[in-house]
Amino acid sequence: MKILYRYFLIIGIIISYITFTVNSALARKKNHNLFTVVDVIVEAPIMINNDSLEFNMSINDINTASKIETDYYTFKITGHKTRLIIPLSTFLNYGRISLMDNRLEALRDINHANNLFIFQSGDTVELHLTNKKNQAYFLGKDADKYNCMYRIGNNNHPNNIKKFNLFLKDKNYESAYNYCKYQRDSLYNVQLNILDNYKTKLSTKVFQLIKIDCWSQNNQRVIDQCSVPFMIEGQADFRDAAKKIFFKYYSSYNTSPSDNDSLLLKSYNYCDFLIAKEVAFARLSKTENPKNDDVNFKKINDEINSHYRVGIIKDKIKLLAFLNIDRSKQGDFINCIDEAIDEAKVGRIQFALSQIKNANELGANAYPFKFPDKDGKEISLNNFKGKLIIIDFWFTGCHGCLGMAEALKPIIESYKSNPHIAFVSISIDRDKNLWIKSLKEEMYSSKYEINLLEGMNGHSSFVKNYNIDSYPTLLIISKQGKIITTSPPDPRTDKTSFIDFLTQHL
Repeated sequence: MKILYRYFLIIGIIISYITFTVNSALARKKNHNLFTVVDVIVEAPIMINNDSLEFNMSINDINTASKIETDYYTFKITGHKTRLIIPLSTFLNYGRISLMDNRLEALRDINHANNLFIFQSGDTVELHLTNKKNQAYFLGKDADKYNCMYRIGNNNHPNNIKKFNLFLKDKNYESAYNYCKYQRDSLYNVQLNILDNYKTKLSTKVFQLIKIDCWSQNNQRVIDQCSVPFMIEGQADFRDAAKKIFFKYYSSYNTSPSDNDSLLLKSYNYCDFLIAKEVAFARLSKTENPKNDDVNFKKINDEINSHYRVGIIKDKIKLLAFLNIDRSKQGDFINCIDEAIDEAKVGRIQFALSQIKNANELGANAYPFKFPDKDGKEISLNNFKGKLIIIDFWFTGCHGCLGMAEALKPIIESYKSNPHIAFVSISIDRDKNLWIKSLKEEMYSSKYEINLLEGMNGHSSFVKNYNIDSYPTLLIISKQGKIITTSPPDPRTDKTSFIDFLTQHL
């Protein structure tokens, strides 16, 4: 009886939420027992019927900034007050809130810096939008947590980089790196002061998670800076300074913002920091000065194995390693994935590792897709049976996508009469009118391609299944509907090899 009572009580609450508002919205999943209620209050009338809010929510308790499956909800702002019911996959759920300005066809974070929040089931909060920079704010029962993270997000970038740039200009690279570390430590202290002001208003768990996230993100930014000189030729002194600073601050594996492994695992940023450190170890421990793309995946995998014994933290680091590699330059990653799956504890991370293997392994069944063409007709994988499929992913405004289209056009035209091959362009543009305009201009695609619109900024299951987070990207599917490669020869730099590759698989 208690279970039935609770069930009907929740249903009644949901119904009351829906009838209470001008425009209530229950996002994608129905009958969800875990949710946060967000009342959106619009203080700038121009935003009504012009803007949308997007919620990108972590799922399965795998929290990371890496490209991975997430729940993605979009709500058009249609009135002064809109009540949104945001489903959660776990009781404590990380998520990002972004504001879509449909007039500018642009996406911007509501705090213009770091739009990360911790949602909890049962939260009720008002989100006030003023259409001014850094002028969103929260009111209501659970506003303290959201305002705390909002303020921290708005204190996430160094205020003064002139001194850093002066050190670089004078080629005083070691001082530049020390100053970079000093700036990030100072930012962390500012964020801690903000967090301490809310300490009595937050649960211990939330307080600790925010602290771990701040520490991890600031230190990861320093490590990322250490990778910069390895992207530039002829910078031996710069690279030596990067190595020195990295090993000075990050060679120890005893440094951690917490001794609670469950919190470290749940943190959004901590394991991202750890994998950034492992990639840096793989790159900087080489005796010569490699370029940024010279480190193969096996080297990264070996570094992880040398620093971690079997455990759930190691499982997540391995997962993030696979999510973050450049498959076009580190194709050996598939040789390491069976080891990671075998070592991983049975559960959500092992399942995610298996999904990566299934998506990228040669001969795996292609993930099914169904997207509309410019006339609204749904085109699916089944429409291309018996054809070699070359898919080009792009978006309007992508400079590299222009180059890819230019390289592909003569190749596509040469195959236009061949019934055994299909060239498909898939745009992730959110705005259909913008996409149609780009198709007419023929700058990003060809009239001889099948042009389709994903329309979700890469958040569709199809795009995320292949961990596509950079554009352009090419995907090739065999005539039998099997994956051939997610990293073919690049026609922009090696047209002959690309054509030979197609001929080989026709």
